Amino acid sequence: MKNGLYISESNRPSKKWYCNGKYHRLNGPAIVFSDTGYSGWYKNGKQHRLDGPAREWKNSFVEWWYEDQIIYCSNKQEFERLIKLRVFLDK
Repeated sequence: MKNGLYISESNRPSKKWYCNGKYHRLNGPAIVFSDTGYSGWYKNGKQHRLDGPAREWKNSFVEWWYEDQIIYCSNKQEFERLIKLRVFLDK
């Protein structure tokens, strides 16, 4: 079972962080592909980030994710508003 940082220098150079075999990192992206500039934030194998987009590419394209669910929005304020609304509706 993978734990910690794994670096690949293959045809697609990457850095990937694991915890118990799942992508996981709390203080930064759990996946980084240097060729595309892609960074992906994961928590316990689920795409997730609260302080910014969970997927980022070097061309400035971003995607916002919350507990492995994409949240369609255009900025952080809208994301936070939608998350609060979702939490309210789930209770």
